[in-house]
Amino acid sequence: MLIDWDSDHYREQIAAAVHGGAAGEETLLAAWADGAGDMGGFLLAALGEATGPGGQALLRRLVMDPAAEPDDRCAALVALAKRAGADASDVLGDALLDPDGDIRDYALIAMSCVGDDRAVGHVHALLAMELADPDRQRLLLAIQSLVIPMATYLLRHATTAAEQDELAALIRANRDRLGRAEREWFTVYWPAAVDESESGIHADTADMVAWQPLLRTLYPR
Repeated sequence: MLIDWDSDHYREQIAAAVHGGAAGEETLLAAWADGAGDMGGFLLAALGEATGPGGQALLRRLVMDPAAEPDDRCAALVALAKRAGADASDVLGDALLDPDGDIRDYALIAMSCVGDDRAVGHVHALLAMELADPDRQRLLLAIQSLVIPMATYLLRHATTAAEQDELAALIRANRDRLGRAEREWFTVYWPAAVDESESGIHADTADMVAWQPLLRTLYPR
């Protein structure tokens, strides 16, 4: 049965499909194939939390298809990260080099939460360039920051205390180029990155990942 988009209960129908195992996933895939229009984002987000044999393949194809709608590619990217975790790193890593800036940004955020270490060098270079920009935008909300997911990703894959300290020192040296929201975020989640007196306290990367709103569960079981 396809999702009845004209019903007042289509959200409940989607939730039921997410929790419905392989049969539920098939409902979501059939609704996508039928053409969901503006509702496609709901289906892709649902596929990120569904279970079954076919959902991941669709999400991978969408992310890698430059002809697909950018919004759909971004939604599929997040959904794939939520569903496949580190196993999505190949697609996420490639998406960091996508010509579309939005795809690159979403890939960075997803990579920061679940990605393996294949992009450490690339992300470190991105962070250094971002922090070196004297005219970088001072963002009003922490969720808008790319420095935060860059730092989260790099800290997740720092293998020694010395690497963690070096990363904190890089951010600290450019503290004046951080926006207020970014400084406040680091004060809570990684104080050593903005205050050298806190250098003996190492951040909990699990907390940093859990903070990221983009990958939060939409259909809890």
